[in-house]
Amino acid sequence: CPPTLDHPWLLEHLREVEPGVIGESTNIAGPLAAGISRLKNSPAKRRVLVLFSDGSNNVTARLTPRQAAKLAKTSEVAIYTVGIGSGRSVVPQPNPFTGQTRLVPLAGEFDEALLKEIAETTGGRYYQAADAAGLKQAMDEINRLEKTSFEQPRYTDYRELAPPFMVAGLALVLLGFALLHTWLLPLP
Repeated sequence: CPPTLDHPWLLEHLREVEPGVIGESTNIAGPLAAGISRLKNSPAKRRVLVLFSDGSNNVTARLTPRQAAKLAKTSEVAIYTVGIGSGRSVVPQPNPFTGQTRLVPLAGEFDEALLKEIAETTGGRYYQAADAAGLKQAMDEINRLEKTSFEQPRYTDYRELAPPFMVAGLALVLLGFALLHTWLLPLP
């Protein structure tokens, strides 16, 4: 999503996101490069990206995460990385025999070293978010560190309501004038 202040729109689209829709692969470098490209010509004093990831880059692409971090550094974009998960993650899964939900270890790759390296290369910081409280703490810290004020034009969409009332009032005046000189004309 491009930077936006339309938070209801963003939240609505986040509700529609389904895990696993685009497969089990994770490409870190591609989205970083896209974000850097968007921010490269920004007039902001400080340009910042926040990367939420487990650090597992399992897509072979022409650009690696380390190269993307160097690109961010040359473009003066700081990347804050938030490590989601851990090396010992579990996922809820229904038991096919009993139907009850059980926690199954997830064979995943959590590359904390890569996330730390990306943050250090670009002048950002790394945060660990193993749970919701950790994620909130990381976001609060980033929000505290990266305050930027800017003015955005405010547009007001309005509709003029007076013309229909003016037309109705003029019609009543004309009707009254016509009635006074025809139907309600006083007889001597």
